[in-house]
Amino acid sequence: MEWTIIFAVLIFIVLFFLKSITSNSARKPDSALGYRKKKTFFTQAERFTPP
Repeated sequence: MEWTIIFAVLIFIVLFFLKSITSNSARKPDSALGYRKKKTFFTQAERFTPP
């Protein structure tokens, strides 16, 4: 009887972690807000080039 309860609790914990991992990877806040990561911090005109 004890092993059945322990096994059920372990399955519940594993399923909980799998659900949390998949929900975090499915959520994309940058696309939801309309923002995208830029390749460079400054544009070509804004970059400082020493003489």
